[in-house]
Amino acid sequence: MHALGQKGTYGGRDGRTVTVRTLADLEKYATAPEPYVIVVAATISMDPKGKEIKVASDKTIVGAGTSGQIVGGGFFLGRGVHNVIIRNLTIRDSYHGVWNDKEHDWDASRWTARTTSGSTTTTCGTWPTA
Repeated sequence: MHALGQKGTYGGRDGRTVTVRTLADLEKYATAPEPYVIVVAATISMDPKGKEIKVASDKTIVGAGTSGQIVGGGFFLGRGVHNVIIRNLTIRDSYHGVWNDKEHDWDASRWTARTTSGSTTTTCGTWPTA
């Protein structure tokens, strides 16, 4: 697949591999302009609850075994962000309040994140039906 001048999605494979165990380190590497493979090797709790880390392009964020967990928040991939892989992570308790799909969908015709078998695939211009 050819996307944005790339031969597929490869995340941060051209960058350093770093292991994170704290929210501060996860934010530091996920928001950096350089490519990184970020290994989450602990349960990281977001503060405040509902916090979303604004992930920059060219990142792979992967859980280490079963220990990689994000609790009380998640990730935000904004307009123009590309080439991001998020896999093997447990993301739980990420929303505080009453969920209403209509109010919390961001322009479904442009971006969506789909979780399948423990991995998240971000697609552009598609709303998956399955």
